[in-house]
Amino acid sequence: FLERDSDVYKYQGQAYSWIGFDEITHMQTDFAWNYLASRLRTTDPEIKTYMRCTANPGGSGAHWVKKRYIDPCPPNTSFTDQHGVTRKFIPARLDDNPYLSDTDYKVMLQSLPEVQRKQLLEGNWDVNEDSAFPEFNVAMHVVDPFEIPRHWNRVKGIDYGYASESAVVWAAIDPDDDTIIVYRELYKKGLTGEDLANLMTEYEREDPYSVSGVLDTAAWNRTGYTGPTIGETIVRAGHKLRPADKNRIAGKIQIHERLKIAASGRPKMVIFNTCPNLIRELQSLPSDKSKPEDVDTKAQDHAYDALRYMVMSRPRSQSPFEQMFEFKQKLSYEVADEDFGY
Repeated sequence: FLERDSDVYKYQGQAYSWIGFDEITHMQTDFAWNYLASRLRTTDPEIKTYMRCTANPGGSGAHWVKKRYIDPCPPNTSFTDQHGVTRKFIPARLDDNPYLSDTDYKVMLQSLPEVQRKQLLEGNWDVNEDSAFPEFNVAMHVVDPFEIPRHWNRVKGIDYGYASESAVVWAAIDPDDDTIIVYRELYKKGLTGEDLANLMTEYEREDPYSVSGVLDTAAWNRTGYTGPTIGETIVRAGHKLRPADKNRIAGKIQIHERLKIAASGRPKMVIFNTCPNLIRELQSLPSDKSKPEDVDTKAQDHAYDALRYMVMSRPRSQSPFEQMFEFKQKLSYEVADEDFGY
């Protein structure tokens, strides 16, 4: 019985060799799964411990279930995560059930609204009833990587976290039609400001120049202390950054605008398939039920936030004159430390 997350504490101190969850996507987060996994134990070497779950696509917890079981590996294939836990996703559609596949139940499922029909009849995990971005289409908005011309302008957006993931997205601007091409992501927790700066420098070795960008304003806050902020630390490491515009509603609208299909038939923004975390969040982020014009901030949204900061920075292509002017600025000497210089 798990009506609320706090109900897991009723099982504190217990030991189980088999734990099963029914309709696990009704759980908004993986908290209950993680806690009860700590009760899965035995001292008998002859007993093998198991956790089993059933689920339908959709529900408030579909995003974390999809990330844990479906995204890492093809269906019906066992895989071992970084902690040594073995998992497998076994799909089962209506047609796999010989007792129901040719009954009125199938007709009823076929009559459902599009999203519910895709979830319950087709077993589609890429659609969501309350999706914040229902227009996001992997077939249309996700592309294979290609070589980006050196002269295209490049920008990045950064959402910093330590206990949660730090997320960085890099994008290039196609000068022909100002399409945003998101070509790289960084998604990792436990990073200090210096760690993040060093990782970004390493990632940008493939770029023709250091990519300027915007960083979450919280990383510049100096509340309660006088030492260097996260933002200052990253800038001192050589990254050209400014505080991001964090207007949530305007930022979400800008992403909707970029997901539109232009007159040419091409979306105004495409994403390389090497950015799985950003793709996953755009697929699974739910709308806030109390404030539908925003996303549900309880869901994982770090890559989305980095993208939102980036699109709010007004990314655009640059003329050759602008590129030359910026290049000359980068060549000019700037004192990074007031105690050092001539």
